Amino acid sequence: MKISLLILFAGCSAVTAQTNFSNELMSEGMYFELVGSGGLYSINYEIIDTKERILRIGFSVIPELDIGPSGPILVVPHSWSKFIQKPKGFNIETGLGGSLAQIGADTYYAAYSLIGLRGQDEIGQKSFYRLTIYPGYIVGPENGFFITAGLSIGRSFKRH
Repeated sequence: MKISLLILFAGCSAVTAQTNFSNELMSEGMYFELVGSGGLYSINYEIIDTKERILRIGFSVIPELDIGPSGPILVVPHSWSKFIQKPKGFNIETGLGGSLAQIGADTYYAAYSLIGLRGQDEIGQKSFYRLTIYPGYIVGPENGFFITAGLSIGRSFKRH
């Protein structure tokens, strides 16, 4: 799992460097997502550049429960997306992502596409909400297609 996380963070760093996010950063944000890409919940950080590309990474930790798998569950969702439409008061985005999960002794990776509707008049405006659909494929001890949806609530911080 530690090696997988190292590869994941190295990949995110490479994407950030190649797209010049640090030079073109427009806003940052933190948000909570219920269900969605992190399993039951996730806490996430995002950056949006001036070309309206969005890079996200998050985490979710669920302690061992009496039901379900033995051991705690750790999930690291990550994605890259772009706003494609801007109806008044909303932003529609699409992109690709994945979630690396450690469930007990088993490791899973879920690759997905995403389409989301974000309620926010202007990027960088203080608060936002987002409804996102994630169809994808999971690889691990058990493989298969899935579809899930998440509801996010967060806050943006505009860069000056």
